[in-house]
Amino acid sequence: MKDEGAYFTWSWSEQRGIRSMDQIAQTILVRSPLDQLSDVLSAYATETHRDVLGAEMELSGDFALSCQIVGQAWSILATGGFVNSRDDTSVAIPSPSQLSQQLGQPVIKLCYSDTGGHTNYALFEGGEIVEYFWGSEGALAEWFNEYDLLAQRYLLAGQVAYFWSTRQVSANALDNIWDFVERFICEWNAYDPGINLRYLLGKRLPLLHPGRYRIQNPGFMLLLDSGETVTSVPKLVGVDYFRFGD
Repeated sequence: MKDEGAYFTWSWSEQRGIRSMDQIAQTILVRSPLDQLSDVLSAYATETHRDVLGAEMELSGDFALSCQIVGQAWSILATGGFVNSRDDTSVAIPSPSQLSQQLGQPVIKLCYSDTGGHTNYALFEGGEIVEYFWGSEGALAEWFNEYDLLAQRYLLAGQVAYFWSTRQVSANALDNIWDFVERFICEWNAYDPGINLRYLLGKRLPLLHPGRYRIQNPGFMLLLDSGETVTSVPKLVGVDYFRFGD
């Protein structure tokens, strides 16, 4: 039990891979310092606020929060929006492909759902998608081809996967969809800590209405078999806020 807690509180700067896939989440990882990512986002945004950790913000329309863990090379972009009245000329949040082109750095869009039993990622470099993976529990599952790719289909043990890339990957490497995604993130020396809108805005999610939300960094809690709890709080370079559109 002591070892379990020690692993949970291991240095945030040294961790790689994915902290947990036991959730429904989307993460955008950008291999860029926070200030450079935020500079690009601010060029698209109609409203920008830097260093908002601990502040109470009025959230409405389309918005994004960017942050970075101290010692990590990748920044995190969490995006969200409210259903409200806005015209079609609203400035959109820049896409992962746009970010990769403007920053000249790779961007990973990562999604997973434990309840849906599926996971996928898309890797962008130089404004182009260079790798895509989609996997699901259940060999009969059909993927949503959002990037219109001629992907190879793989039937695994109780799973199905679709893979497209500019690199070659053997079929043996696709033995398990969850392990494959984990290895991919590690190979890029990246880390998805689970810092998303739910984490940064607290327990008041899902976001149903515009309103005031406090930007927070509460840490992650682990319940040990002994009944004790261990909390680990990542040290953040900062958190920046951006609003897009009118």
